[in-house]
Amino acid sequence: MLVENLRHDQRQRFGHQRRRALRVKLPSNLASHSTVQDFYFGDDFLMRRQDYTLDVAGGCNVANYALNFRAFDGLFIPTKRRRICATATPALSTTDC
Repeated sequence: MLVENLRHDQRQRFGHQRRRALRVKLPSNLASHSTVQDFYFGDDFLMRRQDYTLDVAGGCNVANYALNFRAFDGLFIPTKRRRICATATPALSTTDC
């Protein structure tokens, strides 16, 4: 089985937006950057944010935002991603892709 555990949470607020949360726990035999990942979906059912701990790089907590969606042959794809890594210090780093 690919996904070991799924949990659907109640809607959560991010500022003025409400999002549906889904927690996924992957089996240990599946190579991934993080075993537990949280996905947040907007009312339009597009994935807006993914939270995870970067286990392969020392445990940095990452918020991965999907931005600037565009339609390609009817499929909506984010054309920009922003990752925010919360380190042990209060400073945050961002990477645009």
